[in-house]
Amino acid sequence: MTVGSRVAARTAEDMGLLTSSQVCHQAGLTYRQLDHWTRRGLVVPAVAAAGAGTARLWSPSVVGQVVELLERIDACPFKHD
Repeated sequence: MTVGSRVAARTAEDMGLLTSSQVCHQAGLTYRQLDHWTRRGLVVPAVAAAGAGTARLWSPSVVGQVVELLERIDACPFKHD
């Protein structure tokens, strides 16, 4: 973890927000999935990235939304294995 990411994580914690890494870990998905869903508008960060190399910050409720999306995908009879 770099100094900048430690500062961002501390600030996020102080604000009651989660980093993308924390959301992925808690919900059980990859960063690539979270990024894809964000770009498609399925989930929305509390604080959007300000450009390349800056972090998105997430409200804790997003973890529940992500878990629900994962459950819906798993339950889908049309998914490709």
